[in-house]
Amino acid sequence: MNAPATISAKTQFAVEATSTAMDAARPYIDSVMLILSNGYSIIQDLMPLFVLLLFLMMLRWNRQFRELSRRQEQQTRVLVKLLNLHPDSDYQKFLRIAEQRADEREARRQKHPHLLS
Repeated sequence: MNAPATISAKTQFAVEATSTAMDAARPYIDSVMLILSNGYSIIQDLMPLFVLLLFLMMLRWNRQFRELSRRQEQQTRVLVKLLNLHPDSDYQKFLRIAEQRADEREARRQKHPHLLS
C-alpha cells in the first residue's frame, strides 16, 4: 500500500491545533515543572525537620505507653488486693484449699513418719 503523498486537510488542521495548544500551554507546563522541582527541593530541605518531628512524636507515644502500662499495673495491684480481701473470692478459696491440703499432708507425715509422701 502506498501512503498518500499529501496530508489531508483535517490532519493538517489537527496538527496545527495541537501545536498551537502546546505553545499556549508551554508557560503553564514550565510553571508546574518549576513548582514541582522547587517543591522537591523544599521537601529535601525540610526532611530533617520532619525526622525530628517524627522522633518527638515517637517519644511522646513511648511516654504515653509507659504511663498506660503503669496505670494498668496499679489497677492490677488494686484488683489483686481486692481479690485477696474478699472472703468468697476464688483466690481465697484456692488459698484455703491449699492450706487444708498442706495441713492434711503434715498430719499424715506426723501419723506415718516412715512414709515420704
